Amino acid sequence: MKKCLEILAVGLLAGLLAAPAAWAYEVTYDFTAHGNIGTFTGNGADTTVGPEETISGTVTFNVLTVSPPAGAETDGITYAVGRNSTWVTAEFEGISSAGSIAAMPWGFGNESFEQWVEVTNSIPPLDYRYTSQNIDTTYWAFTDDGTTHQSYTAFHRLMYNADPWFSGLNWVETLSPQYNDFYFGKYSFDNTPEQNHHGYFGVFHVDTFVISSPATMLQRLHDDSVGKGLGKILENTVKLAQTYYSYGDRKQQATCATLKFYDFEVKVFNRASHTRRPPSWSIADAVADSLLEQSTTIQMAIGCFGPT
Repeated sequence: MKKCLEILAVGLLAGLLAAPAAWAYEVTYDFTAHGNIGTFTGNGADTTVGPEETISGTVTFNVLTVSPPAGAETDGITYAVGRNSTWVTAEFEGISSAGSIAAMPWGFGNESFEQWVEVTNSIPPLDYRYTSQNIDTTYWAFTDDGTTHQSYTAFHRLMYNADPWFSGLNWVETLSPQYNDFYFGKYSFDNTPEQNHHGYFGVFHVDTFVISSPATMLQRLHDDSVGKGLGKILENTVKLAQTYYSYGDRKQQATCATLKFYDFEVKVFNRASHTRRPPSWSIADAVADSLLEQSTTIQMAIGCFGPT
């Protein structure tokens, strides 16, 4: 059995090496922010603002394909803009005193979802110093009594004097203090001349914004690899990468090599899912894409691909 699996792996790897897959990957940033949460009350959206508080969370940008769909979006160094983007999406995690900072579905009928994502990275000849990321995510719901419900999250980040220049998702982590804001809220208003409101809103200024540490991302990859593929092959490969990474720069090449081998393993298990009778240990496309995206992001973070 073991010999058969080795032969299968060698054959599949040869096919994969002959036709490499396109890159698609995600980047998660950890951030902290300070600001206030207020409440809407009565008509005219009268507001009461609460005391200042600090929140923390993550924002993840996920590139779904190696390049934008034809005619849909553009690619300078990296430029993605679109409503309900088919190239780049984003999501949030975090908790405030009012609850989740992420826009959430209402659970009513007639509900819709909108997401607008813009990513700009030092595009010549416009402005070599300019870098921005903007995300606006909203769930709308409309109920029979004429009430409109909105749950939203918006993140606007602007940075100047980017140095050195980065491309792809390896964004500069510095902040321009006056242009990094985070908004979220959940409220309803009725369809009357007064438009009576009730709900809450948050207005926050971003204090820190950094790519999640490779150690954190490796642990996430390990957890997501448990139960995937044949036996514990994938999770043990990530464990080995974690061990090498713990030794620092002197084991960087070993960490990179281990993660590259992890990619091969994932592709082998994924390729098996496309056979006439997929074995129980095969990995579906969506799962394989997620694991490979995470691995690629980690390799970018620790410098496996060299200078950008």
